Amino acid sequence: DFFLRRSVADLHSRFRSIDAVQRILTGKLIESILDAATILFFGAMLAFYSWILTLLTVGALSAYVALRMFTLEKMQSSEQREILASAAQHGVLMEMLSAIGSIKAGGMEALQLARYEAKTSLRALAIASIQGHASAMNASAAFIWQLHRILVIAVGASMAISGDLTVGMLVAYLAYALLFTEKGARFIDLVVDLKLLNIHTERLADITD
Repeated sequence: DFFLRRSVADLHSRFRSIDAVQRILTGKLIESILDAATILFFGAMLAFYSWILTLLTVGALSAYVALRMFTLEKMQSSEQREILASAAQHGVLMEMLSAIGSIKAGGMEALQLARYEAKTSLRALAIASIQGHASAMNASAAFIWQLHRILVIAVGASMAISGDLTVGMLVAYLAYALLFTEKGARFIDLVVDLKLLNIHTERLADITD
């Protein structure tokens, strides 16, 4: 009954969700598990050098978490629109190919082409929305990391002047902080990707139910 109630294009779109699930689970999951372990190690090293600077670094990573959570709903909405627009675009194309003889005989080429172009435009708008959200998020993330670096250098320099921290320790801290935030951000990105996968798993669940 499930297959009878849906078009071939919709079914094809749902099965394509398997690729998205496999790409995340096989490509990023193991890598991020290793990242989680190294995050703890680098976090301990940061605390060893300076707990004050560590608070700044953890605060920057927390701000990145808040940013990703704030943009998550918009990304989910855009992803959903793109999936539906892609299915609609492929649906029109498959209809045209299966009835190409009738279309030519009836002189409906221009009409069918206009339908396909309209669906293509909707998908392009959905893709542009995804890219727009991603660009805004990346710009905001870059601001967070730049501000973090400036604050760490400023506070670290003040601590070095007062004798609470040496210049060598500050340089080492900056190196560990860079690794800590890179690994932490990548782990957070995986968590967000897993949440975005809910769109695909729900579509697949309709098939298996």
